[in-house]
Amino acid sequence: MTTLTLIAVATLISAAFAIGVWAFVRWRRSVNKDLRKLLRAVSSDTLVDFIIPNGTGGEIHVDHLLLTPHGLILLETKDMQGAVFAGDRMDTWSATLSGARLTFNNPVPMLQERTAAVSLLAPGVPIESRVLFVNDVTFPKGHPSVVSTVPALIEEYGSAELGEPQDFTAQWRAIKSEATFV
Repeated sequence: MTTLTLIAVATLISAAFAIGVWAFVRWRRSVNKDLRKLLRAVSSDTLVDFIIPNGTGGEIHVDHLLLTPHGLILLETKDMQGAVFAGDRMDTWSATLSGARLTFNNPVPMLQERTAAVSLLAPGVPIESRVLFVNDVTFPKGHPSVVSTVPALIEEYGSAELGEPQDFTAQWRAIKSEATFV
């Protein structure tokens, strides 16, 4: 092959890769946009993809934090499909789809750390925490109580009477003032 041919092939490969990255980013943004629309059904305001102090001199990332009249809902989102095998005491969880298997660390311990960090910024505000699977998943062997899907979350928080509404505006502002958006 000549140098000119190699350059042409490299250019085509680079262009195909760039188009693939562009399509993936565009798809991810549309998924996140759709999720934000759905989450508005249970919240009056949301914070997405931000970092706050963890209370021990470090920082911690939060996927979604929702403000509701009944407190805060902290979400660790998982973008997976298929059958999910999860348990409170399992170190690793797995998801399978069409024969492919993906394993990942149990997100519940980190969810608890995120909840503690938010609690430090908003003392006294009730906080519900969930690992939220944003696509169609099943749990053939059951799942921890802190695991939810989007429809289940909307059903739980969108229509239920959860007690007397309260104003958490001051605490919400405190969280927003500490948040650094990614």
